[in-house]
Amino acid sequence: MGLSRREAPVPPLLHQRRVREGEDAAGAAQGQGRRAPSAPGRGRAGRRAAAEMGPRVRLRALQRPGKPRPAQGVYIPCDERTGAVAKAPNLPKLEGHFGSLADVHGLFDTNAKPIAFPVPQVISANRTAWRTDEEFARQTLAGTNPLSIELVTGLPLTSKLDRALYGDQDSKITKEHIEKNLGNMTVAQAIEKDRLYVVDHHDWVMPYLKRINELPGDEEKGEISERKSYATRTLFFLQDDSTLKPLAIELSSPHPEDERLGATSTVYTPPDQLKAGEAASDTFTAWDLAKAHAASNDACKNNYVLHWLRTHATMEPVVIAANRQLSVLHPIHKLLKPHFRNTLDTNSTARHIVIGSGDERQGGAFYRNMHEVNFFTGKYGMEMSSKAYASFNFTELAFPNELIKRGVARGDPKKAEELELLIKDYPYAVDGLEIWTAIKEWVTDYCAIYYAEGDGAVAGDSELQAWWSEVRNVGHGDLSDAPWWPAMDSVGDLVETCATIIWLGSAYHSAVSFGQYAYNGFVPNRPTVTSGEMPAGAGAAVTEAEFLGHITPKNEAFGLMALTMSPPVKPGEPLMGERPDTARWTSEQRAAKALLEFNAKLDAVAEAVKKRNADGALRNRNGPVEVPYTLLAPRADPAVPHVGGIPNSIAV
Repeated sequence: MGLSRREAPVPPLLHQRRVREGEDAAGAAQGQGRRAPSAPGRGRAGRRAAAEMGPRVRLRALQRPGKPRPAQGVYIPCDERTGAVAKAPNLPKLEGHFGSLADVHGLFDTNAKPIAFPVPQVISANRTAWRTDEEFARQTLAGTNPLSIELVTGLPLTSKLDRALYGDQDSKITKEHIEKNLGNMTVAQAIEKDRLYVVDHHDWVMPYLKRINELPGDEEKGEISERKSYATRTLFFLQDDSTLKPLAIELSSPHPEDERLGATSTVYTPPDQLKAGEAASDTFTAWDLAKAHAASNDACKNNYVLHWLRTHATMEPVVIAANRQLSVLHPIHKLLKPHFRNTLDTNSTARHIVIGSGDERQGGAFYRNMHEVNFFTGKYGMEMSSKAYASFNFTELAFPNELIKRGVARGDPKKAEELELLIKDYPYAVDGLEIWTAIKEWVTDYCAIYYAEGDGAVAGDSELQAWWSEVRNVGHGDLSDAPWWPAMDSVGDLVETCATIIWLGSAYHSAVSFGQYAYNGFVPNRPTVTSGEMPAGAGAAVTEAEFLGHITPKNEAFGLMALTMSPPVKPGEPLMGERPDTARWTSEQRAAKALLEFNAKLDAVAEAVKKRNADGALRNRNGPVEVPYTLLAPRADPAVPHVGGIPNSIAV
């Protein structure tokens, strides 16, 4: 039913785009085939021989012995290059799964071979708390993907997939599955009181699931482990103390006879109370495996859509168009320049070793990039990202709009400080709204200086209009006719657009990227690969070895951990509000004063984050694993090594 490998649309961001005016496109289209139906435009992505690329080929991959890196490069202008990319450690080729949790913990022994990994935060204070249902639920609010949880407004949960292609894909979770865990409430009452929430990745995964579960194919043998994944929906109940309780996890597969016959689904619910004296860490059940599948769906969606697509991919055409259309003296170029730092170079590295297609051969050897190996989506991950781009909406990325769309906040998005959060102890939302408000006030004050004459000054600014036209019509050419694009004919449009760009390049990127090793680095907590059929019944006993045999194998675990183990904020990286060119970035004293005020507001947010993290009544701030939520702490904290602050830009 699905597209074959050869017919599949090109993954997002892998078609050609010129970078600077006057540069010809010769050679830029090599290797990437036809135009993707859904892909924001960006720099050239041709893969050329090392001799042709010359000094541009300076990127290094995580190499395994006997696997030479194919020569390839992604062109970026010389002024966007930021120096040599650090060499990653060589990793051995490993076989099989971990046999015990002790084997996994052994990776963090300082004497471990071939490499000793730092202890991920999720197990640094408590080695078993990751297994609790409370912690599993808390990570939807304060983990590395706090953006997928949505308010439930009715049951059954419905699918938007085309029934002619996929049949009935609506959820099979019923009130009988969940009502026993709602206390004294009925399902209707829980919905009326805004107490039911869902993380639903079903429609994103299902169209590709048959092909994913057929991996590895002939070309992947020896490179990719067997996959057996499900499309997941996870239902939660909001309790009086603002913590979430998981109610049910639905695991769905394509109908074994024909995808058009709908989904084959099983609903798992938490097993009955443990026997007296029996600790949660003493036993595994099918419920634990269901949580692992839900976490795997969530990790992959975060990686390809919420992280790569919404930050790296979305920012790149903004950077390119600004360098082509805005003078370096233009006030908007000056405003946004700190938030462009390293973005093109970072994306070039990512394409080279992380997300690029793995169909290159050198000397007969097959090479596959990191994410194709380390995530259950395999070679379909970037295509799935491209499909998600079809529903891209720039205006919905403004933080208040994003919260309101998911139903977790109510109010006027133009008055972020007055929004009502339905989940009061929602660390990502609480901290994020304070940062968004500071950004919005800074941009408002700045634009008021240079566009004091009002909307006409914005509409009449030829450089500004050329920049926005290129972002919309070239960078996002597939969606250029969408009605939601800001017209860029008012000060309000300019402020909202610039605030959104700054948010995406700084705080948002920090929230979805910097917690990866803290939570994913211990693979049982957040596996990225799953395999093996689920046992029947949520209470079915599963041995420790069986549980580990269903999740990320050793080879994929090592690759993922090596990729994410480095501190996300490099020493000397400019943080939000900081400018390396502070003394010379502007001669306009009002602008300099507004920047100082912005920094003061960020300092206040940093102190507020510390205070909230120290408040024991806010259980979602630290959770059972005792990991404080610091991904949106704007300033580095010398007393806490994991808190590096929020960089200005996508620099990693």
